[in-house]
Amino acid sequence: MTTEAPGWIDTSLTNGPSVDAIGTLGPAGTSSEQAALYLWADRGRDTVPDIRLYDTYEQAGEALRERAVSHLVIANAYAGVHSFYMDPKLGFAGAFLFDTPHYGIAVAPGHTIPKRARIATHPAPVALVGEQEFISRTRPIRMLWSVFTLVDPTARSLRRPPCPGLLRTPRKENTTHALDRPCHGASGLPHGARH
Repeated sequence: MTTEAPGWIDTSLTNGPSVDAIGTLGPAGTSSEQAALYLWADRGRDTVPDIRLYDTYEQAGEALRERAVSHLVIANAYAGVHSFYMDPKLGFAGAFLFDTPHYGIAVAPGHTIPKRARIATHPAPVALVGEQEFISRTRPIRMLWSVFTLVDPTARSLRRPPCPGLLRTPRKENTTHALDRPCHGASGLPHGARH
């Protein structure tokens, strides 16, 4: 049984594009698929989940860029996750905590598990492979999962707007200038000041 951990970082999951189809890493049964199903259950439509699995996160990212999916789910443990954060065409929509399913070792019928099994894994949890607990059913891994959407080129920037009245005008001698005073927001307080 997979344990869901509460905790969402929502920058545009609620008010952004509807969750119509989610792309992530396959094949079926991976923790990435489980995380995508968790996102769908919490933020998707009341329909059968549309989870599309790809051979790599990069292929899933390309599906998002081509609008084949509306959202992309990536494990933050993935060594190449930085390329998605830095891609100007992708926007960080949010993140959530989700425990991995319990992992096990499977063999083909008629075969046995060798005493020293060779385990193929993603580089992030390599240090855990040698732990007895990792192979047992006692240690799910708490993971942070990032969700990306396409950047809307018509959307306003998330950067703080410039200060009102901040015009670049020539200074007269012995006068103050807007740049000489703290910037004030709509509240009349300097930006960053608490009410």
